[in-house]
Amino acid sequence: MLPGAHALAPRGLAGGVGKTTVTLGLPSAALYSRNRPPSTRLLSAPPLHNGPRQGGQPHHRGRIGHHGRCEYARADTLGGVQTVAVLSLKGGVGKTTVALGLASAALRRGSRALVVDLDPQCNATTTLDPQQSECNLSDVLATPRPPILHQAIAPSGWSDDLHVLVGSEDVEALNEPAPTSRTLEGLGRALHLLDGTGEQGPYDLAILDCPPSLGRLTRSALTASHGALLVTEPTMYAVSGARRAFEAIENTRAEHNPQLRALGVLVNKFRNRSQEHHYRIQELRESFGPLVMPVALPDRLAVQQASGSCTPIHEWQTPGGREIALAFNLVLARILRSSRRGRHHLEPPSGDADGWDEVSGELREEDVTDSDASAGTGTASTG
Repeated sequence: MLPGAHALAPRGLAGGVGKTTVTLGLPSAALYSRNRPPSTRLLSAPPLHNGPRQGGQPHHRGRIGHHGRCEYARADTLGGVQTVAVLSLKGGVGKTTVALGLASAALRRGSRALVVDLDPQCNATTTLDPQQSECNLSDVLATPRPPILHQAIAPSGWSDDLHVLVGSEDVEALNEPAPTSRTLEGLGRALHLLDGTGEQGPYDLAILDCPPSLGRLTRSALTASHGALLVTEPTMYAVSGARRAFEAIENTRAEHNPQLRALGVLVNKFRNRSQEHHYRIQELRESFGPLVMPVALPDRLAVQQASGSCTPIHEWQTPGGREIALAFNLVLARILRSSRRGRHHLEPPSGDADGWDEVSGELREEDVTDSDASAGTGTASTG
C-alpha cells in the first residue's frame, strides 16, 4: 500500500444496496473534496425507523382464505407439484419479492403453495412470518428424512394454504462453489418426501427462492425444479448476469435434470419514463428473444410497504399495490401455461402480449382474462 494512503473495503451484507456504486463513487468524491474548504462535511444520515403504516393503521398479517428413484432426484420425483426456482446471480434485483408475489398470486388463484427459502438472508421466511418450527432447511439438507422435513415446514402468517420450508443462516456454510452430484441430490430427495401424506401436502406449486450466487444451494434448486425463472433489473449488468444464469440452467439440464426448462427473464423495478430502462429491456430482447417476458414489474413503493408489514401484495389495497398484484397474476398465468405447453421458452399465444402494452409499457386490464385478473384488483394504475 502507498505510504499515507487509506485502504477501504466497502461491504454489504444485503444485495442491491449499492456497494459497487459506493466503490466507484469514492475516487470521484476524493477528487472533488481535494480542494474543498475544511468546513465542508458529510451530512449525517437520518435515524432508522419502521416503515409507514397503511392508512395509519397497525401492521397486520394478511390472510387469504382457507382455501408442494431417479439418478439425481430431479424434478420428476415431485409428481404433480409444479416446482419453480426463482434465481438471479446479482443481488438486490427483487428476487425474493418476485417469489413472494408469485406465492400471493397462487393463493389468490386458490392454490396451495410451498415456499422454500434457500437464501441465507432468510428474507422470505421473515416476510412470510411462519409459526415456530423445530427444524429448518439446514437440518433438511443435512438429514433429508420425513420427520426432519415435516418439522421444518410451517404454515405461514399469510394463509393456512401457504407453507414455508423455513430458511436458516446456517445454510451459508453448505453453499460450496463446487458441489458433488451426491450433495446436489439432497434437496430433490427432501422434496420427494412431499408425497401428499401428512399435514404438509399435497401442494399445487413449490417456489424455491435461491440465493444470488451459483453455489450448491442454487444448483440444488435447479436440479429439483421443473422450471427456472430468472429475475433481473433494467441495468447495464442485466445481460451479463442473465447470460451466466442461463448457462447454469443449460448445464444443469444437460448433467442433472433433463426436465428443467427456462421459463423466461422477468424484468423488475421497471420505470416507464426511463429511456435507460427501455434501452436495457431492448438489449435483453436482442440477446434472449422471446425468453424476455412481455410483463415487466413496475417500480412501486407498495412492494416495500407490503413487505415491511408482512402482508401479501394482493392484500395491499393501494393503486400501486393493485397494479403489482395484477402483474404477478399475469406472470404466474404465463408460467403455468408454459408448463402445460412443455416449451423451453415463453411465447405469447397470440400477437398480443397478455395484457401488456408494448408501446406504453403499462398493464391493460381490459385485455386480461377473468382467470388472470382473479385478484379483483381494479384498474391498474401507474401512479
